Amino acid sequence: MKLKNLPILLPFLLLLLFNTNIKAQQTGYLHLRIYGSKTPAVCMLDGARIATNDSTFSLASGKHSLKIWMPKMKLIDSTIVIPQNNDTAKYSFLLRFRPEYVAYRKAYADYTDTRNKRFFVSPIFMGLTIGTGLFINNKYGKKQYAKMEDHYATYNGVSTQAEMNVQKDEFYAAKKKYERLKKVEYGIYSVAGVLALNYVRIIIKQRRTPVPHYTEEKLFSRIDFNLYPDIDRKALICGLSLKF
Repeated sequence: MKLKNLPILLPFLLLLLFNTNIKAQQTGYLHLRIYGSKTPAVCMLDGARIATNDSTFSLASGKHSLKIWMPKMKLIDSTIVIPQNNDTAKYSFLLRFRPEYVAYRKAYADYTDTRNKRFFVSPIFMGLTIGTGLFINNKYGKKQYAKMEDHYATYNGVSTQAEMNVQKDEFYAAKKKYERLKKVEYGIYSVAGVLALNYVRIIIKQRRTPVPHYTEEKLFSRIDFNLYPDIDRKALICGLSLKF
């Protein structure tokens, strides 16, 4: 290079040096942390997948597109800004469950409570009613029945009409009380039967409670299949790309 051309080329050299310094300064770092999941999420930075385990990346300064996703979680679609002069931009993101998955978890918890619920009211009342019926029969019903037998036997052993009439009246009085007690006893057993049927209905309904389902968006629904020819190998190549 001749020195006489130096004044002409000097501005271009200075401009080139200035641009080189600017480009050298237009880099920075991204420190990325993702919370809310024990397993690594799918993280796409400017369309390329990156690691997400508390990592630091060197990037050109300026705005970048960041998308974070994993099953059951909401998609995070954000724009991050990387500073210049090798400075570090720290970004933290918290993954949250999708509303559909939150609703599913609540529905499944209710389902589990319903399936595991034990109903003690009906069996307790069934036991009480049956016990009451047996008590009435043993305590009062058999007593009246024994009186009926006594009056019947006495009626057959007396010799006068007056004594026969007395035993007859006593027999029918005891019989009337006995029949009334049996009606009460059978009525109580009927209540126990209704409680038993209701208990069976509750158990059947409990067992037929539908199981909640959650349909997760499969990862394959976010994959594109790209076909392109390989001229050298004379083959059709299939490529995969993850979309958000």
